[in-house]
Amino acid sequence: MLVAKPDLFEEARLLHQSGDIAGAIAGYRQLLANQAHPHAPYLLGVALIQSGQEAEALEPLETMRRQRPGHAPTWCALGEALGGLERYEESHVAYAHALQLDANSLPAARGSAAILELEGDWEALAVFADEAADKHPDDAEILRFRIRALKEMNRAPEAMLLCVRFLVEYPGQADALRYFEDLFHLIRTPGDDLLALMDTLPDARGQTLYIRALARRKDPAGAIAAFQRLGRLHPTQTLLKAENLGFILQGEDLAGAAEPFLRAEAEKAPLDDARLRRLIENLLLQAKNETPRKFDEARDLARILLQRNPDDPDALTTMGNVLMGASRPQLALPYYDRLIEKNPDHPLRASRLFSLNYDDARSPEEIFEAHRSWGERFEEANPVMDEPFENDRDPERRLRIAYLSPDLGYHPVGTFFINIFPQHDSAAVEVFLYSNRYAQDGDDPRSQEFRRIAGEDHWLWTRGLSAERLARRIRRDRIDILIDLAGHTSHSRLDVLARRAAPVQVSWLGYANTTGLTRVDYRFSDAIVEPPGEADQRSTEEIYRLPNGFHVFALPAHTPEVASPPCLKRGYVTFGTYNNMNKLGAASVELWARLLKKTPGSRILIKHSTLAVLDNRESLRSLFAMHGIQAWRVDLRETTAGHQEHLRSYEEIDIALDPLSYNGTTTTCDALTMGVPVLTLPGRTHASRVSASLMHRVGLDGWVARDEEHFIEIGALAAQNPEALAQLRQDLRARFLASPLSDGASMARDLEFAYRRMWRRWCEAVSTDPHTPKADKL
Repeated sequence: MLVAKPDLFEEARLLHQSGDIAGAIAGYRQLLANQAHPHAPYLLGVALIQSGQEAEALEPLETMRRQRPGHAPTWCALGEALGGLERYEESHVAYAHALQLDANSLPAARGSAAILELEGDWEALAVFADEAADKHPDDAEILRFRIRALKEMNRAPEAMLLCVRFLVEYPGQADALRYFEDLFHLIRTPGDDLLALMDTLPDARGQTLYIRALARRKDPAGAIAAFQRLGRLHPTQTLLKAENLGFILQGEDLAGAAEPFLRAEAEKAPLDDARLRRLIENLLLQAKNETPRKFDEARDLARILLQRNPDDPDALTTMGNVLMGASRPQLALPYYDRLIEKNPDHPLRASRLFSLNYDDARSPEEIFEAHRSWGERFEEANPVMDEPFENDRDPERRLRIAYLSPDLGYHPVGTFFINIFPQHDSAAVEVFLYSNRYAQDGDDPRSQEFRRIAGEDHWLWTRGLSAERLARRIRRDRIDILIDLAGHTSHSRLDVLARRAAPVQVSWLGYANTTGLTRVDYRFSDAIVEPPGEADQRSTEEIYRLPNGFHVFALPAHTPEVASPPCLKRGYVTFGTYNNMNKLGAASVELWARLLKKTPGSRILIKHSTLAVLDNRESLRSLFAMHGIQAWRVDLRETTAGHQEHLRSYEEIDIALDPLSYNGTTTTCDALTMGVPVLTLPGRTHASRVSASLMHRVGLDGWVARDEEHFIEIGALAAQNPEALAQLRQDLRARFLASPLSDGASMARDLEFAYRRMWRRWCEAVSTDPHTPKADKL
């Protein structure tokens, strides 16, 4: 056998080491074309793999394997090449052979784990990576495989413990610290064992997460003490500024504890806009969650910020958010409009869509166009996944359906869904639930009920998953029909629907308008809320009108008994509304004032948390005064202490008044179950017609006005007949419980009928194009 000249081999090897892969490949090939070399076939195969030519790498690697069957690196390289060609079974064999030859081969261990990861065999990966960690305890990549397997098996707390133990033993590894930070987002309430272990982390970055863990345990005093102790140990560490402690506390819903630190930093540098903005955000959080009066200071500071920077996106966002949080959408929207006009792709564009539904000054066509144009841009940024669907295309088989929502718990969506979901016919549909909440702090008793009914194998916590990863999981679950229950509300996953995660995609329940996405195929509604005709022109989805409405309401277990109408004792009628203040536009107040004028001596009671804001109270009283209603007739109250007390407060009103531009839904059902009729005037939009549908279900179409004059006539006549109000109040709960609004089983049948029609249509259309979800209209 001829032996190659050392200089030719060395030249190719040096090119390889310098990163000139193409030059190295050419050199190795030139070398092997003329003479043999004991290492060149192996190195050529490695270089070809590095250049993405796995198929071409097989020949030289097979040559090397035949020449040196006991060379473990060759088997390892074969495993990598075969894995790159998705020949996973052969890749497993090659890596296993490498490990037989060299049980301590780290590349073989990593490669074998990588194939198990690609296959999604999480149990096998967990076992293999644990064994590999015994031989390579300090390898961060092996740690990553262990973490990935546990995360996919919903065992994130175990993964966190592994990661912390690794960092205690091998501090300062950047990759492991990154895994630790990523995992931390999934652990909302760290356990005692994990917390104790985190306290032993030797570096400031890890200790900062320990402080956040204390904050998550709602221990602000412990978090502050730990932060101060860490600051003494690391006096030059930039992570340990007082401002960062404010961020930590605020990020863990301890805004009140965070305020002194953020305020102190803002006072040190009063011209620093970023610090001022962070203080405003803190006050806004407190106002929303615990102290509504903080809105006043937040608004004043936001005005200062905006005066300094009239066109700055952050200043416009801050002012809009403060006003929106204070239930002043008409004042907030101009700031959002200016923001989007100057920054068309700003993330707030989607949130603005929700706010537009409150604006009674804009036409339905303008609001639809805003949704449609947003959807167009969003779909450009979130392309459809390339792979065709692998779902069985039998139109009559049992369907796999999934509901995706951040609100599968104590939330109005959960209230409307909890009596429908358990009624699904398991012979017709197999149901999955994807909850976009954090498992640790979002698993309230209602969430636990959903999870128990679904079963752990049909439940997935999705918060924190990327859109790509969640979409692939939905496809892997072979979901036929994906139903989104959020739309443009907080923590929705429209990014997943834009990627076309399922063959058929539906919008329902959580959002009172179109999503604006053409990749959402259908939207559930009914013929009262969206009569056929112009409503269809304002929807990117096809409207599927259910025959018995699209709501079923779960009466809370703590619902009080119905009381007599207060007018019997008081001698005058009290109108009232407990709707979100965002819904109370000027047009509603004007119409209600006219009704009050028509019913001498009557009062109106308005209750909402943001009425704690002085500016809101004064504004509302001024609006009524402009229409001739004295202040003594307008009773403004903040929210009640708990839900049972909220329901009991319906004892204080005789007739509920529905806002014009955005009706109540939960609030309407609350009133009806407490025996209080709701007077409503339908408009042109979905949001302004929901109560008309709800009233029809309980047989109260006579409380649905044709126009403003009819609205006043209905209210005035009812106010003159307290005995009729008393009789209706006595009967109304029973009527509600006997209506479609309490019939989850019938709603489930209506949904299943709709799902079957949608699926048959997709199966027919997909025969010509596997990406096509639609054919002719249903």
